[in-house]
Amino acid sequence: MKVLKKSKKSGFTLIELLVVIAIIAILAAILFPVFSRAREKARQTACLSNMKQIGMALMMYVQDWDETFPFLGCWGCGSGPDANNPFCTPQAKIYPYVKNPGVYDCPSADMYKLVVVANGCARADPSGWGWPFPPEFLGTSVDIGWNDQMYACKLASMPTPAETAVFADASHAFTCGGTRVVYANSCAAACLPSWSPGRYRKYTRHSEGENLVFADGHVKWMNFLKIADSCGKLFWPRRDHDDVTFWSKWGGGPAD
Repeated sequence: MKVLKKSKKSGFTLIELLVVIAIIAILAAILFPVFSRAREKARQTACLSNMKQIGMALMMYVQDWDETFPFLGCWGCGSGPDANNPFCTPQAKIYPYVKNPGVYDCPSADMYKLVVVANGCARADPSGWGWPFPPEFLGTSVDIGWNDQMYACKLASMPTPAETAVFADASHAFTCGGTRVVYANSCAAACLPSWSPGRYRKYTRHSEGENLVFADGHVKWMNFLKIADSCGKLFWPRRDHDDVTFWSKWGGGPAD
């Protein structure tokens, strides 16, 4: 009579499990930054597509308005005679040509969110104060700033329209001569190296650079240091401030 032997169940040893876990951890450490860069590249492309629409709308506006670029109709963060005019800002002036406030909402940022409608205008300040935008902009984050040095500028008066930025990734709805563009996800105009969160590459918007719309309608990405070193050339339309850099205006230098 045969005696049946119990079969011995095999399994992973503790050492084998630890080796597998270590391999998975190493692969994750290698792949996660790759996936993160790929996601940001996709967001950068989406933002660039939005800004191409802004560039086309800008060109249509300029042709309709005797080659004059849109300009801000009020001042002091939304004070003055047009303080309650929803079409006071350049973003709003070209809005009829894009018909979509979402083009100003960069998928890589949430910098200037319009949270309330007051006096017929969407505004970023819950108290109802601030730059006016059309009510349709409510809930939109205006992450694309207008170059405030373009005030009432005509195309014919610009020596280098293909080298002059009109709209750009920015930490505010207005670029303040380009200084809000360099670290578009952090700094305002008077940002200093000692301020928190400060001047760090990680606070650039798109892989150490920003997207810009130029006065001839074309759009491109530029490295943040190139923007910082060329603020005068990029943002002063008459090319009379070519020597101005981010650093000469606000001091210091790039930080990592």
